[in-house]
Amino acid sequence: MNLIDLFWIALFVGGGAVIGRPLAPGYLGSILGALIGYCTLTTWANLNARHARLSPRCNCGKKEWTHFNGKSDSIFGHVYESRCGLRFVMRKGCLWFIVDESNNATLTQIKPVYRNWREPTEKEIANHRMHGSGGGQRNMNSRSTPVPRDV
Repeated sequence: MNLIDLFWIALFVGGGAVIGRPLAPGYLGSILGALIGYCTLTTWANLNARHARLSPRCNCGKKEWTHFNGKSDSIFGHVYESRCGLRFVMRKGCLWFIVDESNNATLTQIKPVYRNWREPTEKEIANHRMHGSGGGQRNMNSRSTPVPRDV
């Protein structure tokens, strides 16, 4: 979730609370209005999400889940192997990595909430690195490894 998504949630829920205030005595009207605003927001988001592409693209251009086969992997846990032979890893449901022969994963696509898959920026690629050669240890980026501190 980013700042714009948070703004829309605050707008719908807060606006619903303000509009719902005269509907019932006390805070009951505000709560009722906030619930109506939240339901309106989720309905609007779900209608927009129906037009979003649900599966990421393979590098060969295929974009359906039927193009990928899920397999267990000792390093990444679960990988998606495409019919063209490429291996992919999904993290957090919105980060799509391609795995090379040396088991390093590079971010290829990102799916923001209620939006389509898109190409990542250079900064996003640099922030999301996965190295699979750590003996089964999974790192999302270089900062995920704990740094020992002097106590």
